[in-house]
Amino acid sequence: RNQVVDRGVYLDLCYFEPKSGLNTDHMELYKSNQFTVVRQLHYSTKNENSIDMVLFLNGLPIVTMELKNQLTGQNIVHSQNQYKNDRDPKEALLQFKRCMVHFGVDNNAVCMTTRLSGQGTRFFPFNKELENPAVDNGYRTKYMWEEILTPDSLLDILENFVHISEDKDLFFNEKTQKVESKTSEALVFSRYPQLNLIRKFRNQIKEKFR
Repeated sequence: RNQVVDRGVYLDLCYFEPKSGLNTDHMELYKSNQFTVVRQLHYSTKNENSIDMVLFLNGLPIVTMELKNQLTGQNIVHSQNQYKNDRDPKEALLQFKRCMVHFGVDNNAVCMTTRLSGQGTRFFPFNKELENPAVDNGYRTKYMWEEILTPDSLLDILENFVHISEDKDLFFNEKTQKVESKTSEALVFSRYPQLNLIRKFRNQIKEKFR
């Protein structure tokens, strides 16, 4: 999201959408963002494991996905087990904060996590509702490709919705006999209903004050 500074050189890792169309140079930079999709990405030098799909922005990984198909007897539970059992969180690609989200997707449902921790990995639903509603054509999870994983949407999420939260927990240290604090980080990625609601509010405000 922010510039990287190395030896006095400032590097922009991506360009977000300008707030107006007045700055044509900024708009050209925004359009120059390069998205790449890699299928069956082999990410390890230790084994031949591969992830079904990884999305890159300007060469940097931002999203991993394990895709399952009920027609072959698999669903998102299989993708969760894959992330928990077969995806080592010590691998460079899978370390905390390296990618902003890891999705499990099948024909009907989507789940997500922002931290891989082996068996301790916690997955959260990323459905439109408690269950995704039926659609006339295609799979129930087609909103992922149509609404979430488009270039404009991913850049919006990266700029406005993903953030690092610091949580402070108090505990009693038996050795020092004092109350001490421990700070931990969490990478927050909005669930679909939250994301959809905020985007609707934002669009209404733009229309009202245009």
